[in-house]
This record gives sequence, structure tokens and C-alpha cells, in this order.
Amino acid sequence: MRRLHVHVLVMSYVDPCSGASARLSEEGPCDMAGIPDFHGPHVEPPLPGHITLTWYDPTPRPPRIRVISHTCECRDTTYELCAAAGQGFVRRTDREKQTVRETAWTLTATARRIFHQILHGEAR
Repeated sequence: MRRLHVHVLVMSYVDPCSGASARLSEEGPCDMAGIPDFHGPHVEPPLPGHITLTWYDPTPRPPRIRVISHTCECRDTTYELCAAAGQGFVRRTDREKQTVRETAWTLTATARRIFHQILHGEAR
């Protein structure tokens, strides 16, 4: 006789923007409808003496761009670490000014470092 093991998943979630918390439990098949929207990290304020990045108008290059990571959508300005055609770049979207800008396309490792610097207030 075979035994069927059912795993119960219990998660707690705290929304970093509103501070609201939720407790989720799940039995059996995965039900994604009960999972709240998860936020990306918040960008730290710029540090004194931070690096000033050069931002360019977006250029249509490859047909598909993969977003590797992104910042929280609760702010007017969001940042996305993107990759395409073996290169990486950071995309900045300012919803208040309704603009989209990109860093220069570069090695993916360099784009990751730039994204990390933006997150920690070391670059803008």
C-alpha cells in the first residue's frame, strides 16, 4: 500500500509599502490566486557623492528583452535590470514625467553592478 503525503505550506507576508500582513496556507495543488503581489526592493536615497549615470532614450534593439530584476512599483520612479542579446542594461521609468530611459548596453555583470549601486543609493 502506498501512502500519499500532503504537504501544507504556511506563509506569512508583510507588504513593505503598506505594512499590512497576511497569513496564507495552502493544501494540495498550488493555488496562485491566494498569493499577494510581491514587491521588488525599494531604492535607497542617493548617498552624498553618488555616481551620476548617463541615461539614454530607449533604442529598439532585439525583439525580446528579459527583465531580470525590478524595484518596487509603489514609487514614481522604477528601475529594471534587463538583458537581451547577451548584453545588460538598466531601464528607468518615471511615471510622473512619463519618461523611459536606459543606461548604455554593456556586459550583463556590469549592468548587475550598476543596478546594485542604484538600489543602495551609490548611483543615479
